[in-house]
Amino acid sequence: MLSGFEKDRAERIIEEFEASEVLFGIGDPPTNPDFLDRNEEEQDMLLTKPEIDTFNFPAGSVDGTRSVIQELIHERLPKKKHRGRSTEYETVHNWCMESFAPPF
Repeated sequence: MLSGFEKDRAERIIEEFEASEVLFGIGDPPTNPDFLDRNEEEQDMLLTKPEIDTFNFPAGSVDGTRSVIQELIHERLPKKKHRGRSTEYETVHNWCMESFAPPF
């Protein structure tokens, strides 16, 4: 999840999906120097939850952000494709692998 200033929206998404692990991106470097402090203040309570792990992404660069997300996918998700059971995890996993990962 890439953060913004809408802390309540992020909390609702995490609650709705009953996430056991959340990768929460903070724009650093931000598009505006004041945004980083404001964003961290807005997200402070959210970031104290144990299931949330943060990462930084370059907020002003689509290609840079894509690269960071690709690295996270390669580090966090297994390399093999999951087929068969139709769970939320497998659906998201397959989408990520097919959208961001190079062909095997």
